[in-house]
Amino acid sequence: MPNLTTPLCRLLDITHPIIQAPITASPELVANVSNTGGLGMIQATWLEIAELRDTIAEVRRRTDRALGVNFVLSWETTQNGFVRRV
Repeated sequence: MPNLTTPLCRLLDITHPIIQAPITASPELVANVSNTGGLGMIQATWLEIAELRDTIAEVRRRTDRALGVNFVLSWETTQNGFVRRV
């Protein structure tokens, strides 16, 4: 089976165009996705800073491959569609 390499793969330095949905901060899952050639993603929005630091360190102990960190950004929209600071 031929490898599917895309510009995104080259940009992110990954083997397969697979990006893990950022639904967990599990170092095991993130590292496994990265180690198999995809882009493992840490869901960081609800982690405290110390937890995020520890999670990134644990993923780094498990892999030297590319990984991502995802934050959900929140804002309110007014009735006329303008963005209001939260």
